[in-house]
Amino acid sequence: MSIVTCEDGELRHILAVGLDITDRKRQEAELLALTHRQSLLYDLADVVNRAEALTGLYEKAIDTIIEALHADRASILLFDDEGVMRFEAWRGLSQAYREAVEGHSPWIPDQQDPPAIFIPDVAASDLHTSLRSVIQSEGVSALGFIPLTYGGRLLGKFMMYFDRLHVMSEQEIGLAQTIARTLAVGIERARAGELLRSNEERLRLAMAAGSMGAWDADLSTGATDWDAKQYELFDRPKDKPLTHAEQFYESIHPDDVPRVREAAAQAELTGSFSQEFRVIAQDGSIRWLSGHGTAVKNDQGQAVRMVGINYDITRRKHVEEALQRSASDLEQRVVERTLELSRSREQLRALATELNLAGQRERQHLATELHDYLAQLLALSRIRLAQAKQQPMTTALGKILSELQDGEDRSEPAQQRLQIHFPGPDRALTSCTDRRGGTTRPGYRCRHSARSPPEALRTFLSRAGYAQPDL
Repeated sequence: MSIVTCEDGELRHILAVGLDITDRKRQEAELLALTHRQSLLYDLADVVNRAEALTGLYEKAIDTIIEALHADRASILLFDDEGVMRFEAWRGLSQAYREAVEGHSPWIPDQQDPPAIFIPDVAASDLHTSLRSVIQSEGVSALGFIPLTYGGRLLGKFMMYFDRLHVMSEQEIGLAQTIARTLAVGIERARAGELLRSNEERLRLAMAAGSMGAWDADLSTGATDWDAKQYELFDRPKDKPLTHAEQFYESIHPDDVPRVREAAAQAELTGSFSQEFRVIAQDGSIRWLSGHGTAVKNDQGQAVRMVGINYDITRRKHVEEALQRSASDLEQRVVERTLELSRSREQLRALATELNLAGQRERQHLATELHDYLAQLLALSRIRLAQAKQQPMTTALGKILSELQDGEDRSEPAQQRLQIHFPGPDRALTSCTDRRGGTTRPGYRCRHSARSPPEALRTFLSRAGYAQPDL
């Protein structure tokens, strides 16, 4: 605009030009909207980069979805371990609606690169009648299903709901997909962070339960870093930290230093350290520790650090020493017992031999007694038979005496076999006298016992008029 005046200063006319700035204003508005959306995405990405807890990430994501996409409501659903889509976060949705639609998914859990689905008019959509009725009952007129994928794997989806009919523009679709990618990365990072924290907590509890101390050594400088448990194991004050490997070697038993140094040098080549060694406590007592470590290598494959743990095995060592002593004592007792058993076996063998000999002597004695007794009976029968033959006899009596004589003759060989089978060491064979004629019967031999005959036999011989030595 330009003002024209006269020489006296009076206004004569005004010159002005009008310009249409509608496009400029629209562009400014779009630029402001773009800047705002970028600010929202930046805030969401910042939450993702800080790897905050999932609850904080979900809240920030829903804020971004509603504000950046001008949605009235939003929700985030993820597949559980059983492959069912579950609500994780939501805003503006009733419990009845959530219970009715939970588990519904337009994609299968293992579907690759699932497409986003936008429904600008729920009433005119081809959704299942029951599902469409539930959505309309919630007051939702338009909605969108945006898949959350990471590494080609479907994690879940986020939903945006509109209380009015809404057609998504290309710009909005691209923004929704950008939000989905950022949210999926954040979910995976938060899950990994939670898993890492959980693992670290389990490791801490396990190390505390196992009385384990952690250590970290720089192989190039020798610098070391110990946790609090490590100082407790070595019985060293925490206010005087051990910062170098040489201080570690000074803390262990001098006799174990060469072996542990050699193992540490080998660990740089093999990548693994494992040793048992002793440390001397402040009170002079000895503790046994077991150390295990793993080498950390750089991009060139060179070992630059060694990280590991130590734990107390003093009780185990004491038990092992006690077992060794017990084993030695048991071995000595076994040797002594074996010698005793060997001596007992020899004594038993000698006793068995003596018993066998005694049995043989007893059998010989019994055989001798039996032989002598039978011999006396045979002698007596001969005497009586001879006396009977001297008496007048009938034919029948002669036949009986003849049969008795034959029986006596047949018994003689049996008596001889008994004498031969059981010979007595103090007996001798003598001729048997034929009582009938006083001569020795041809083919017969008998032996006389040096002992006296039984009392009944002696009485009988005396009454018969025979002298005992003739038996």
